[in-house]
Amino acid sequence: MRRRGSLPSDWVAMRVIGVERGRLGASPLLVLCEVEGPCEFRTDLTSDQAHLLAHEFNGDPTRYSLSCGLIEEILTWLGAQVIEVRLMGDGQQGVRAEVELEAYLQRRAVRADVGDAALLAWRRGIPVRVSSALVHVEQANDNQETAIEGFRRFLDQVWPEEFAR
Repeated sequence: MRRRGSLPSDWVAMRVIGVERGRLGASPLLVLCEVEGPCEFRTDLTSDQAHLLAHEFNGDPTRYSLSCGLIEEILTWLGAQVIEVRLMGDGQQGVRAEVELEAYLQRRAVRADVGDAALLAWRRGIPVRVSSALVHVEQANDNQETAIEGFRRFLDQVWPEEFAR
């Protein structure tokens, strides 16, 4: 998934859009959109995370506000900067997050919760780099769901007599 003049093919630059309700019985989803393109990526959140993030994205303070503010203050006090936020995985083992920090000309990647990493990226106004493997898995799942939805529409429109022919 290489785009001219953009990130290498193993990462897709995305921005946090928000949270959406999952389908009936499914987990709520964190939604990201490609910075320069039509791609979207969704990943599961717990109900509690989704609730807190939705309020944060709407500007309503939550307990996340204090925690994230504290982390940002500590980073500033230590002279560290958030360089980038990454989401990675293969779609089967789940999604992992890393926040890359730089302080005193040294860089270090720190593991983070997906919701926490997304909130940090959103508050800092920086893109999230999503592994293209995850984006491809998402697109494959979308294509499979589209085929299933098409079959369900067919079943809704077909009459039993048509199978007897």
